[in-house]
Amino acid sequence: MKYLITIVLLVFTLSSFSQNLVPNPSFEYYSACPDMLGQINVVSSWINPTQAGSPDYYNRCSSSSIVSIPLQTVGQYTSFQNPHSGNAYVAIVTYGTNVQNEREYIQTTLMSSLINGSCYYVNFYINEVDCSGLACNNIGIYFSTNAVNNSGSALLLNYPAQIKKFNNPIIKDTLNWVLVSGIYTANGGEQYITIGNFDTDQTTDTITYNSFALNKSEPYYYIDDVSVIPVDSLNMPAYAGHDTSIILGDSVFIGQEITNLNCNWYANGNLIASDISGLYVKPTESTTYIVEQNLCGTITYDTVLIKVNHAGIVENYAMANLFRVYPNPSNGLIYIVPQGVNCDNVQVSISNLTGKTVYNSSLTVKDGVCNFNLKIEPGIYFIKITVCSSEEKIIKKLIIQ
Repeated sequence: MKYLITIVLLVFTLSSFSQNLVPNPSFEYYSACPDMLGQINVVSSWINPTQAGSPDYYNRCSSSSIVSIPLQTVGQYTSFQNPHSGNAYVAIVTYGTNVQNEREYIQTTLMSSLINGSCYYVNFYINEVDCSGLACNNIGIYFSTNAVNNSGSALLLNYPAQIKKFNNPIIKDTLNWVLVSGIYTANGGEQYITIGNFDTDQTTDTITYNSFALNKSEPYYYIDDVSVIPVDSLNMPAYAGHDTSIILGDSVFIGQEITNLNCNWYANGNLIASDISGLYVKPTESTTYIVEQNLCGTITYDTVLIKVNHAGIVENYAMANLFRVYPNPSNGLIYIVPQGVNCDNVQVSISNLTGKTVYNSSLTVKDGVCNFNLKIEPGIYFIKITVCSSEEKIIKKLIIQ
């Protein structure tokens, strides 16, 4: 039974990662355990594409304190970091103040070439070494049909990275692994990915942020868990974020941080942003935001409610429970039951995701319930109920199947 469980777990693990086109994505497999810096050459399937740089490999198997995990010590430099997963990671220099365009890169050959017009979800995790005091942006992935490299002493691979972190910020987190993710639409035939900073010093933003750091001249980053996965093998519906409450005057981020993910955003029936997976909003009143995601031709929707607390006013969110609306999802026949309020009539208005009203009527409550039959296309709608002919309104999401 023990061996059977092991085999089942192995099959499950392989099937779970079978769609990832990146070989050895978390650098677990190696030809020899590292015992010094600059040994990317011992990592299976990965290489150093430049003649000048020397990416480093760290693994728990190492008996050398220089490249051990989680603690490394090199002279006066001491760093601590566990892998994002598994037992290993690599590290590269992405900028330098003492050497012009100082760069290091890692490169691998994908397990199959990318298909023209197909979309891929791409990601990797990055974390700055905690003895660093200088950080930069522009760290990303470049896809190519042929292996890219430099010649002689040149350090920079000057190619346009297709995937960078959302909004391309300076990455300076030395505690947590930071996800860099995006959608890549293939031209066809891409076989290689290369990771690093492909921009010049002049177009790279930097910041010195730790006055106590020992290394203030080179941003140095760990990299782990690299993935290139066909979108058609994933379930990636639209995601607008969690419903949340803010204080009037505050802003909040809604959506996702995925580069190149095509999304349109609506509020109150108006388009407020396009071609972006997430954004900061600063509503002055409680607002429902709608995201329309176009993932390589597949359209999905989601909503998020941002409730605004005004200074000096306590909003009664319990009002949302004054009316029960069922069934939801529904095939069109809707029942409304007032709960805890005495209403002879209920004003009901229903709008679609773009804000267009598709139903509006005053309904009579009889024996504690009222109902109506909607004859509209299946989809996501919003039902607005006016409470007992007052100015108070309740808005709920309604799904018609």
